[in-house]
Amino acid sequence: MRHPVFNHFGLKIISLGLAVLIWLVIKMSLERPGTSPPGLLRGPATQEYHCPVLVLHSATNAQIFQVQPPEVTVRLSGDPVVLRRLRADDIQAYVKVLDLAQAQGRFFVDAHLPRDVRLEDIQPSQVSVSPANAK
Repeated sequence: MRHPVFNHFGLKIISLGLAVLIWLVIKMSLERPGTSPPGLLRGPATQEYHCPVLVLHSATNAQIFQVQPPEVTVRLSGDPVVLRRLRADDIQAYVKVLDLAQAQGRFFVDAHLPRDVRLEDIQPSQVSVSPANAK
């Protein structure tokens, strides 16, 4: 009769090899900055950025708009390494003015974000948009 250690010995060697391979992949991904998923050994961080508000409108509209306030605070969460590398220029806060008849008033601010970050908040959430006075 065979010793229990040697029962299914081939499967045990394969299992050990797979365990070592998985361990190496995880270890290497943790050593490279910005590659570990948030929450794995370090929690997600939050960071605030001050961004100018852009006005998106039709290409046929040559009108210039004034935005009040001209800047919003965008709070993001994600991997701390990714957030440290991020600049305010990488975030685009904008309002959409699609209907020229209603091109004046309060509009909700939205943001286009880089990958691997999540939008937590935009303050203020609305801005006033009005056509700029031509002089």
